Amino acid sequence: MRQAPRFAKTPLLGRLPRQISGGQRQRVAIGRAIVRSPRIFLFDEPLSNLDAQLRDEMRGEIKRLHRDIATTMIYVTHDQIEAMTLADRIVLMRDGLIEQEGAPLELFERPATTFVAGFLGSPKMTFLPGKLSRTAAGASIVLDGDGPRLDLPPGRIADRAAEGMPVILGVRPEHIYRADGMVGAPGEARLQAAIELLQPTGSRTYATFRIGGTPVTAELEAHDAGRPGETIPLGINLNRVSLFDAATQRAI
Repeated sequence: MRQAPRFAKTPLLGRLPRQISGGQRQRVAIGRAIVRSPRIFLFDEPLSNLDAQLRDEMRGEIKRLHRDIATTMIYVTHDQIEAMTLADRIVLMRDGLIEQEGAPLELFERPATTFVAGFLGSPKMTFLPGKLSRTAAGASIVLDGDGPRLDLPPGRIADRAAEGMPVILGVRPEHIYRADGMVGAPGEARLQAAIELLQPTGSRTYATFRIGGTPVTAELEAHDAGRPGETIPLGINLNRVSLFDAATQRAI
């Protein structure tokens, strides 16, 4: 016999639908669907009416439920955290068309378009416009707005990408950090930037800088952040950045 999910609470059994909240109605609806033993579930934003704490708890419950009953679930959501934490595969749609499909980490680490890259991740990816430069030594990105030249690691960009091609460099906050030491790691770019804004979250702090005139968010260790107005050395892991064709918005 299938075990009832832990969020099915008997105090709700004696109430009429108008006597329970929107969030309780959503949870009751899930329980009513489960007892019918369907071959497939369709969840259409089932956690939208819940507060933040209960939404976090319910994500865990649905994940355990999926594991226990081993039934296909199609889960519709606009919340990228729900998509990343619950899905085995994500189908990311835009204007009714599939933008990219694959495993959550595949979409997160290898986004096919700027739309996918900007949708997944919090804080979201920063997009830095620039132009591709090729020399005998390799390829680099010269950022717009008098930005720095960032030398790309060998093999990081396709041969078909032409000299002077307008590109977009996508950098996630976790790939920007306070640089230590005199020598950078392979594929690391070093620069100096002034802190404009700090947003502490506890163990980490989100710091905002400007690179080539574009606001950039870095995820720093709480005690590495410094203070607004201070100029600190930054490292950018160019092995982990994403590169897009500025004309098509698609990955190079």
